[in-house]
Amino acid sequence: MNTQQRAVLKFGGSVLNSSADFSRISIEIQKHVDAGFQVVAVVSAYFGVTEQLITQAKERNLDTSSIEYAKLISSGEFQSAAELSEHLIKQGFKASFKTPSAFSFVATGKRDCAAPVSVDAEKIIAALKQTPIVIMPGFSAIDCEQNCILLGRGGSDISAVYVAQALKLDSVRLLKDVNGLYDMDPNKYINAQRLPYVDYKTARNIGGELIQPEAIDFAASKNISIDIAAIGESSASRIGPDREPAPTLKKIPASAP
Repeated sequence: MNTQQRAVLKFGGSVLNSSADFSRISIEIQKHVDAGFQVVAVVSAYFGVTEQLITQAKERNLDTSSIEYAKLISSGEFQSAAELSEHLIKQGFKASFKTPSAFSFVATGKRDCAAPVSVDAEKIIAALKQTPIVIMPGFSAIDCEQNCILLGRGGSDISAVYVAQALKLDSVRLLKDVNGLYDMDPNKYINAQRLPYVDYKTARNIGGELIQPEAIDFAASKNISIDIAAIGESSASRIGPDREPAPTLKKIPASAP
């Protein structure tokens, strides 16, 4: 199976308020499976959970450089990813849950804000051969001693971009609560304009809290396009090196091989 038949989807906390959102996410994943893709779904924590965990860490006086801190803060992503996987399996999907450790996803740097340095693409491909849908928590990796390490706030974005480059994909799709990238916050300004395409520099300037800056920088270094879309919509805003709109996903006819 070639790289064009794999897709990396990232589901952010803005579309994960609770397990009640799993049905919409399942439909989005099914749409890609129907189009002939194996899917790696990178999952954030439920909305607001990371903030709650940070509060717990402060109450317990955990040092941000400690392994215990990293494990606690990343537990939100592990919970939502595991529960999504269970939901998909119960719904009859061929899916599996995999941890960053299972893919030897390594990062180095500060315990609470590290940068990815390697991931074993062959392990990801092997997992996709077992189940065409693989669910993994974003935001964390392991250090060289196999201990949990965090990728900074919004780190699920760079988790997804890094996995996409390891699989030699041209793009990664980030599912948000808005249907693309705007020149200003559409929730605050009625005259906000949706941008079908922006280059990396422009996205860095206007992306705000929508996309992790480090994820944009890494995508730029590898010429990987980032598509920003809402669940259930085929169109997306594209951040990339060339002025090309994001492709519209089309379902493969039933008669196709």
